[in-house]
Amino acid sequence: MYEARSVTKSYGAAPALAGVSFAAAPGEVHALLGMNGAGKSTLVKILVGAEQPDAGVLVLDGRELTLGSAREGGEHGIAVVAQDLNVFEHLSVVANLFMMREPRRAGLVDAAAMRERGSRALARVGLTVDPKTLVGALPPADRQRVAIARALLFEPRVLVLDEPTSALQARETQRLLQLVRELRDSGTAIVYVSHFLQEVFSVADRITVLRDGHTAVSGVPVADTSLAETVRVMAGDVSASVDVIPPPRSSDRRGLGLRVDSLTVRGAFEDVSFHADGGEILGIAGLEGSGARDVLASVFGALPADSGTAVLADGREIGRNMTASVHRGVAYVPADRQHSGVMMDASIVDNLVQVRVATLGRGGLFLTRRALTTRASRRIEQLGIKVDRPSDRLRALSGGNQQKVLLGKWLEADASVFLLDDPTAAVDVHARADIHAVIRGLAASGAVVVITSSDGDELLQICDRIGIMYQGRLCAILDNDALTTPALLEAVNTGASPSLVE
Repeated sequence: MYEARSVTKSYGAAPALAGVSFAAAPGEVHALLGMNGAGKSTLVKILVGAEQPDAGVLVLDGRELTLGSAREGGEHGIAVVAQDLNVFEHLSVVANLFMMREPRRAGLVDAAAMRERGSRALARVGLTVDPKTLVGALPPADRQRVAIARALLFEPRVLVLDEPTSALQARETQRLLQLVRELRDSGTAIVYVSHFLQEVFSVADRITVLRDGHTAVSGVPVADTSLAETVRVMAGDVSASVDVIPPPRSSDRRGLGLRVDSLTVRGAFEDVSFHADGGEILGIAGLEGSGARDVLASVFGALPADSGTAVLADGREIGRNMTASVHRGVAYVPADRQHSGVMMDASIVDNLVQVRVATLGRGGLFLTRRALTTRASRRIEQLGIKVDRPSDRLRALSGGNQQKVLLGKWLEADASVFLLDDPTAAVDVHARADIHAVIRGLAASGAVVVITSSDGDELLQICDRIGIMYQGRLCAILDNDALTTPALLEAVNTGASPSLVE
């Protein structure tokens, strides 16, 4: 049994945890839930040794434990797969697996043992890849599986999984959940942190809910509660706290549109054609590797096409390079926001005005810092971004607030076409509702919105039409009212079939 007893932790005058207790028993999955800012991340850091509590104790098998670092936690059999993954993109897969823990023979690194043990760990998470491959060359879902394989490599007694499915599609998620069940049945104590409550209820044995640094629900068996009750305890009213309909630019937005014809990126997708009109939300659904997210990257120019075109309603072509697309009013929100969407160590102000000022050069040569901060502060208020000071580093914000900043920078740039790749991945239910309000507001203002999501139900909630990507081809585009959740799941797993439309 691994326990945190009456743990308290403050940062300055702000208490992050106040007398919180939590226990993970061998052979069970204990879910740790709560809204952004509830204290989950702080408790996870304390459990694995990355942070030390101000008061309270950690107890492992009845003995008090003092951890000075995450490495010390690992030495006691406590492993973590963090939300930010903490993988090294410039190193190989096998080097990431054995970072600072390389097996040795006669004082030398045993490369053969690393390859053999590494391949077994990768197989456990369903990843078939050359161990010499650079992690930076892998898609986000495969990077996540590398991080999970690394945690499993040394057979941990306690495994902490922080948003482990945030970059996974439905099939990969089910494979991971099955692995979690197998680890539980083998006697591992698993702490499971996720915003995806349906998967939590499918795998967890007990649930603890934190709210504002306090324990709202402590270790209740899943059989004794419900998803709806858990949401109520976590968040109360989960309706949107923002109602964003961005004002149109000075030019009329009527007549906006996007047409994609025979777009092809070899090895990713082939001969994709569709149109999206201003004022509608078009979803692109598909499993990881289907090409769905690659299509958005290609339309923007982040993944230049080998053939085909993407053209705005006024005849201007986009997608040849990213800078030209931005100047033509196209916004792109990538799934991997921490690496390619925002500047984590820059201020919130600089992130919000980045495209408007640095790329588009709007605001004049003598725009003062005070003027930039004023603009950013208005956008922060409009989007309901929870922040102490606009000058704070973006890294200090929760995932949901980081995502709002990412959307906000494109609102500042007056974009009219929005390509959104999984924009609510790993955010809580309040942030999700707020982001949906922003997306609906964009469409209401006449913008073109094309969105992918790892959550099919999200596409059914907000899209007008949904395209089905399967094995690199766009098989069909269907009106939303012709789809149900089972039908959409069937479609992305098999391609279009007569059973799609009922």
